[in-house]
Amino acid sequence: MKIMNKSYLFLLFSLFLGGCGENNDPFLTGGVSLGGTGNGTQSPSTGGGNTVPSIPSEDSSPIGDYAIWSPGLVNSSCNGLNISYQLLDNFLDTPVDLGDGTMFNSEDKQANLKIKVTVENTSNQTVYEYFKECLSPLKFSSSDQKLLFSSNQISCPNSEFVSIYRPSEIKTYYLQYNLPGKALYWNSQYESQYSLGQFQPEELRSTCSASDFNLNVEEITEEMLKN
Repeated sequence: MKIMNKSYLFLLFSLFLGGCGENNDPFLTGGVSLGGTGNGTQSPSTGGGNTVPSIPSEDSSPIGDYAIWSPGLVNSSCNGLNISYQLLDNFLDTPVDLGDGTMFNSEDKQANLKIKVTVENTSNQTVYEYFKECLSPLKFSSSDQKLLFSSNQISCPNSEFVSIYRPSEIKTYYLQYNLPGKALYWNSQYESQYSLGQFQPEELRSTCSASDFNLNVEEITEEMLKN
């Protein structure tokens, strides 16, 4: 959903006030699926988005909802893997373009941040990626020093999940998070360990820092919606 689509967002805002019900999207179960590719690279956006649609009102008081502004498609390379990140629309589950946004309701207890992570092995060797403590490697830290971890549950033995990427193989992860109802800037951290060719004990694995996928969250006021 492009947040500047006025008629559609007004309808979604009405749904917010009335309650959204169950969301049965398959990737909300925390699973991992194969397929999908990313193309192109865009620099992360550090500020707010463009405009948001108007909602009739007598004043400019806050409506209690928030916008997540998209940094676009962000790519990075790490030990033979190309990793791309995209913000997904909270209602359509489609990628949100650079400068556009998606809304969430601060009173909604469901996941309100969805991210598509695509990992492609661009090397000629099998790559092993290790997720420590069964957690997604993509986490966020806020401008007020809070940490945000994915709510996806990964079933794995020995407190470690290993993903194996054969040459040219692509895997797509759909991650979800629960953002607090607060205007904040979120910096991403992608942390995992790697080995090439074969499984290795922890002391023989390598690490690297992936590109930042940063998000700006702003509270939406009716004054903003009138612009």
